[in-house]
Amino acid sequence: MRRSGRDAALERQHVEKLRSLKVDGLLIVQRETNPRPTLGHDWGVPLVHVYGPSTDTEDCSVTCDNVDAGCMAINHLISCGRRHIAIIGGGETYTVATDRTKGALEALAELGIEPAGPIRYGKWDESWGRAATRLLLDQGVTFDAVVCQNDQLARGCIDVLKQQDLRIPDDVAVIGRR
Repeated sequence: MRRSGRDAALERQHVEKLRSLKVDGLLIVQRETNPRPTLGHDWGVPLVHVYGPSTDTEDCSVTCDNVDAGCMAINHLISCGRRHIAIIGGGETYTVATDRTKGALEALAELGIEPAGPIRYGKWDESWGRAATRLLLDQGVTFDAVVCQNDQLARGCIDVLKQQDLRIPDDVAVIGRR
């Protein structure tokens, strides 16, 4: 496992090291919204992109339908009687977060419902889940549900709601996602 921070020279070093270990293939895991240019088929190992697409039509990608996941979250909350739904997203450059938010907004729009308060974007972690939930509460946003774009955000959100003596899911329903 290696991290490159999108540094092409560092990626090449990592690949050379892995090739020296005789790996059979590489999984390229990325979170950014912008599709990556292919890392190069000249490396002599198969590449599979996970979470994010490649710009090369010959590359393989493994992703889930995060737009649909966002729709499903909203539809579930609506089926439970929730109508004031806040959204806490991860980084605005993360494909997963932006796609899930897009799906949630599409589902709300189809139902003629506005999200409760502005959408909150920040880090992809519990601390941002806590901070975003505090912002919603401090600004007096009325909500009976929160869609968090991952489980870490949901844990942070739940921490703050419990500190406010709100019951989950009785007072506020919270959805996270892997």
